[in-house]
Amino acid sequence: VDADPQANATSLFLGPEVAQGPEPGYNLYHVLCSDDDVAPEDVIRSVPLKQADREGSITLDILPAHSFAELAEIELLTRIGREMRLRRWLGKVERRYQYIFIDCPPRLGQLTVNALMASDEVVIPVSPGLFPMEGLALFRKTIEQVRSSGNQKLRINGICAMMLEP
Repeated sequence: VDADPQANATSLFLGPEVAQGPEPGYNLYHVLCSDDDVAPEDVIRSVPLKQADREGSITLDILPAHSFAELAEIELLTRIGREMRLRRWLGKVERRYQYIFIDCPPRLGQLTVNALMASDEVVIPVSPGLFPMEGLALFRKTIEQVRSSGNQKLRINGICAMMLEP
């Protein structure tokens, strides 16, 4: 699930025209903000990935983002049950997958809260430095708030240091 309006994962696997184009088709915005029930087959896109050590390929399924997913941050403010919309939608497809990864935006908002409410585990990427460490402490408090607000399974699985120089 690409839950980041920058849509980098979508752009990487499906192309920039899907992530930024004028006619993106169904995407995360529609899943979160549509009053109609968006069917999984209308939004999930499959991409074959070649395996370097084997013949053939495996398939990666993506619930794409689009740059206008940023509008969901505003629209979700007026929705009842707004923090549970992604969790309910993923309930339709979770049996198909062993793992579902959610790429979140680098800030805490409605998209990230939806992702946290839909998750069992979190891996937190963090840059070394004082300010990122302070942000990490605040994020841990957010995890505890999400746990007490309805997702008691949520736990931190790991913290991954990013942007290290070799």
